[in-house]
Amino acid sequence: MALDRTKIVEAAMEILRVDGLSAVNMRSVAARLDVGASALYRHFSSKEAILGAMVTCLFEAAQRDLSPELAWRDWLFQFGHRLRTQLLEYPDSALMCVSAPPQSNDVGEVSRQIARPLTSRGISSNQAVVDIASVIALTTGWTAYQQSTAKAEFLEQLFGFDQAFDKSLRSLIAGIGSA
Repeated sequence: MALDRTKIVEAAMEILRVDGLSAVNMRSVAARLDVGASALYRHFSSKEAILGAMVTCLFEAAQRDLSPELAWRDWLFQFGHRLRTQLLEYPDSALMCVSAPPQSNDVGEVSRQIARPLTSRGISSNQAVVDIASVIALTTGWTAYQQSTAKAEFLEQLFGFDQAFDKSLRSLIAGIGSA
């Protein structure tokens, strides 16, 4: 089996799905792929680099197949719901999203990548980054609460995650552009 970045990320994602974030490390990923940990270093410099690639994988999956015909607010809404669905498949993934380092230190390139779905719909680059980051923050925040073993059951009884997330996302998007 030829080892590549995609296979490494897929193995790490499966470990995250089954055992949670604390189980994702170079040794566990290497063991899952039946290689030595040193083989991973040819593709990733560290566990943190793998985590960054995993976050990118989640964000890309949330955007995949979103219709190019969607208006920008509809795109944000669909993206938020899809991201939450992705995050809920993997324990601790919301925590991973807020703690993993970016894939690149090139702020300009990262900004362009983040903004592209909305700039293609006529939103300025700076506003697009803020809008998408706001949806990501809301989504990861709600999901972190839902994934929390300490609070999830209590909060579900208090307000119900699905309805509360949907209402919060709608409110956030409705307010974008009006501030």
